[in-house]
Amino acid sequence: MELEMGEEEKNPFVLQKEKGRRDVTSPDLDSLCSHINDKVSNIKALLQLRKIGQEASLKAVLSKILHEMFLFNDLLNQMELECHHQERKQSQLKELQELIERDYKEAEHLEANMPFHLPNAGLASAAAGLPAEKEAQGKAAEPGRPKKPGKEVKPVKEIPFLTVEEFDSVPA
Repeated sequence: MELEMGEEEKNPFVLQKEKGRRDVTSPDLDSLCSHINDKVSNIKALLQLRKIGQEASLKAVLSKILHEMFLFNDLLNQMELECHHQERKQSQLKELQELIERDYKEAEHLEANMPFHLPNAGLASAAAGLPAEKEAQGKAAEPGRPKKPGKEVKPVKEIPFLTVEEFDSVPA
C-alpha cells in the first residue's frame, strides 16, 4: 500500500521511493537513531532503579525520597493556585485602574467645563485656576437673574457622649 504525499510529509520516518527502491534520508536516519537510543537509555535507567528498589538498605532512602516528592508536588500545586490567584487579582486591579482613570478624566472634564447654572460653579472654576475677573464677566453677562440672599447658617450644638451608666440612669 502506497502512502499519499501528505502522509509522507507528516511522518519523518516513512521510507521514500526513489527509482523503484526505498531509501532513508540521512537526517531521518539520525533522528530515528537518537530516538531509539533515548528509549534504550530510559529502559536501562528504569532497570537500575528497579534493582536499587529491591535492595533492603536503600528502601528507606527511596521511601524518604518518595515522601519528599509528594510534599514537593503539593507545594508546587499550592504555588500554582497562588499564581492563578495573583493573576486574577492583577487583572481585577488593571480593570479597576482603567475605571478609575476613566472616572478621573470625566471629573477633570467636568471641572474644566462646569456650567455656570450649577451651584458652586464659581468655586469649581476658581479651583481650576480661572481668574476671578472672568467669573465676574461670566456672571455679569447673565442679566435677569437676581441673586438670592444666602440662608443664615445656625451652628449645631455639640453634646457630650453618654456612658452606659448614664444611659441606664435615664428614666424610661
